Amino acid sequence: MGWKSIPPGIVDTAPFQIIERESLRAVAEAGVLTRDVMTLTTPFGGTGLTGDSWQLIQARIDAPGRYLGGAITSNTAALVLEEGANYPPGRKPPASRLTVWVRRKLGIADEKKIRSVSHAVANAIARRGLPGPGRSDKIFSAAFEEIRPKIEAIMGRASQRIAAQISRD
Repeated sequence: MGWKSIPPGIVDTAPFQIIERESLRAVAEAGVLTRDVMTLTTPFGGTGLTGDSWQLIQARIDAPGRYLGGAITSNTAALVLEEGANYPPGRKPPASRLTVWVRRKLGIADEKKIRSVSHAVANAIARRGLPGPGRSDKIFSAAFEEIRPKIEAIMGRASQRIAAQISRD
């Protein structure tokens, strides 16, 4: 998840140091917001994915007038949550790989019952498959879209700070 740039019209009239300082400040603030929202959005389940797997991307200058930042996770379960598992019908996952999910998500404590339910889930996946790319419940994209107005407001405040500093000089 990420975003790009401060409004381009301001770049031509402000000293570079002011633009750089305020832009990096705004991108860093938006990055913290993004990381925090992604952390809260991340479901805790059998995937082992936890919200604390999200890391801040240090705000930086990508090109003149273009500032980048955001949040990222290296946990591949996040990609599966966002894009789907793409497990077609007819392909059965090993039941042993589902035991943690069964224990956490379904709250089953009895080991014999966990193995039994894991096999039932594996058989259901083999029959029906799991959603792949194109799924509509992209939870991280949806969360980012919800905070987009806040990020735009952060960038707008940075533009106002730049304009205020130019008018003082």
